[in-house]
Amino acid sequence: MKVFATPPDNLRQDDLVLRFLTSKKARVPRHVVGLFLVFIIPFATAQKNLFAGNYDYLHYGLETVFFASLLYVNMYVLLPKFFYRGRYTWYLILLPATIWLIFFLTQPFQMLFLEPHRLVPKQDYNPLVVTIAIVPFLLLSTALKLSQRWVADANRINELECTALQIELKALRNQINPHFLFNMLNSIYVLIRKDADLASHLTLKLSDFLRYLLYEGNQATVFLSAELKFITDLLELEKMRRDAFEFTLDYSKAAVKGIKIPSHVLITLVENAVKHSQDATGASYVRISIELEDATLRFICSNTMPAVSPRQSQPGGVGLVNLTRRLELLYQQSALLTSSTSHNLYVVELTLPI
Repeated sequence: MKVFATPPDNLRQDDLVLRFLTSKKARVPRHVVGLFLVFIIPFATAQKNLFAGNYDYLHYGLETVFFASLLYVNMYVLLPKFFYRGRYTWYLILLPATIWLIFFLTQPFQMLFLEPHRLVPKQDYNPLVVTIAIVPFLLLSTALKLSQRWVADANRINELECTALQIELKALRNQINPHFLFNMLNSIYVLIRKDADLASHLTLKLSDFLRYLLYEGNQATVFLSAELKFITDLLELEKMRRDAFEFTLDYSKAAVKGIKIPSHVLITLVENAVKHSQDATGASYVRISIELEDATLRFICSNTMPAVSPRQSQPGGVGLVNLTRRLELLYQQSALLTSSTSHNLYVVELTLPI
């Protein structure tokens, strides 16, 4: 069995410091502690009595605003916009530039409110020395954000692997459904006597069906064209097996060529439609359409529902729950799965970036 790498956020509960620095739950206390340190360090190390009266405290407050602004601009602007996107040269250029931009932005306040009350002559600052002194301070916040990002990515990868493993195990349990195979083989046996050509066709379809499940379906990603061929085989097998069942599958073969998607995503939705369209008293159908536009795949599947719902022998819906969670892990907010019910018709719509 594969052993998953465990990120720091999932280490022992007594790893308090590491969990405090990286856990999302400690975000507010972490900011409070950080701002306190930003204030207390200049206060403890700065030269006293530079200004008259309480203006020394105003000076400390201005320094706190200066350093806090640098921290937050670095963490929430420079890192996401440049460092995370691989634009490291720009990041290294803009880091010292940001120091002096914020410094000059605070100078009018300094000149207006503090300098008239200065007791000690103002010293000239060497830009290079100041930059060298402050950059390591900012790089500490960079290291902290990179650690948080690494923990989040490691957690996300582990959760994705665990979810994928659960889906794979469930798929392996359900790939060769004994009841389904029994019905198909029984249908083939009956057709051999009545219609040998149809029985032969049904056997080939069943062979393709099982081949896809055993080989291609176990990959992390599959070609959309292969997935749609499997869905076509599945629906044709179902049509041969059931009376008064129809289906349509509308898409452009040229448009789907070369496109890859996660395996078992569309199949799960189609299997759900087939399962819940079964009606012993009347006709039923499944209608599927695929639309590709602006690097987006739009999958729409609708199926009839029986007027009287069949009794469920055991609770279901695990496949759709796993699919929803898997989409969240793979695409975050980029994928959208919606469903609706109206007039004995169930419609599910999935939008994926491609």
